[in-house]
Amino acid sequence: MKGVYGVFLREQDGHLSDMLIDFSTLHILDTINDLGSWSMESVSKSKCPFVPGMGIVVVRNNAFCYSGVVDQIQDVKDAVTGLYTWQVQGVSDLEYLNRRLCYVDPDTGRTDEYGHYEDTGQLSEVVETLIAKNLGQDALEERREPIIEANENAVGHLAYGPEVSAYLRFQNLLTAVKALCVANLYSIRPVWDNDNMKIYYEVFQGRDLSNGIVFTEQLNNVSQTERIAVSPECNFIIGGGVGEMEEREFATAQDDDSIAEWGRIESYLDVRNEHNIEKHVQDDLKKKAGDRSGYSVTASDADNAPQYGVDYRVGDFVSMKIDDTYVAAQVQQCQIDVSEGSETVSPKFGTVAIGRFKNIYSQLDSLRQDVNELLGTEIE
Repeated sequence: MKGVYGVFLREQDGHLSDMLIDFSTLHILDTINDLGSWSMESVSKSKCPFVPGMGIVVVRNNAFCYSGVVDQIQDVKDAVTGLYTWQVQGVSDLEYLNRRLCYVDPDTGRTDEYGHYEDTGQLSEVVETLIAKNLGQDALEERREPIIEANENAVGHLAYGPEVSAYLRFQNLLTAVKALCVANLYSIRPVWDNDNMKIYYEVFQGRDLSNGIVFTEQLNNVSQTERIAVSPECNFIIGGGVGEMEEREFATAQDDDSIAEWGRIESYLDVRNEHNIEKHVQDDLKKKAGDRSGYSVTASDADNAPQYGVDYRVGDFVSMKIDDTYVAAQVQQCQIDVSEGSETVSPKFGTVAIGRFKNIYSQLDSLRQDVNELLGTEIE
């Protein structure tokens, strides 16, 4: 089933303008727990209709598909024809969270406050309270985004998820929220509320559809299968612990299998304020020398294939067949390209993180550190 799209300009206060008709292409990259991207292009007699602060709301087959905010606008006028070639780019509405810090005392807004912001409760309520206090309806006027509203189903109503504790001091709000969600096997996504013209953020777990939605080459619903192997960040570590000069403690750790496969890749770990240097070195080795091989599959958008946006969406779990083995995999992203009335929909899922493969594990290590700081625990 091919999609019929409606693209609406969204004013800064949330009101939608008329549906955009005069555009040549629309590209959307919707990615789980990430900003993703979107862009539009056109050639017309007038300048780009977007201005700073605007966003888009995309409807596919009369159902909400995507919403995002503008971060770049470009007009090029042809002096001969008088026509404008314009392009607008942006990211998803998670960007609003990315623009805020977690204040120690969001009620007063003091930036010289000592200590930490602390909250304990069910995951959805802790997350939505953070959003409400730092940019939503409970935020100080100068920090409030009128278009943002905490999800009524999460704050004080139908709270869900495990009990968590937030312990924050001016961390990036999106990073903190992602850390809380990912550590507890949840995700976060923006949802456009068309009735109230607001954005709220949904804490969710992807649906397990792996028994009913299967992608294999034999079923002709796979367009591409990719095998990925990425070198480890390191496989031999020297760690420096407590002590000074000759009395400083050192330890080493290595992964023999990784060295045999990739060659020796050395790194230094400075934990000068920590005892038990052997444990720190071994833990760091586990994070950085592990197996990074895996597969990703791009689904076909053929009419007989499960339909993205109807049968499944980003965050859900489906099955894919690799060689002779069926594997459950999370839908990690979907790329949508619309041009002159035609569309290509390319969901992607797999057993490894999709994106900048060389950097993704460093990003996950950084996220793991954020989780440990937030929760006061150690996760592997």
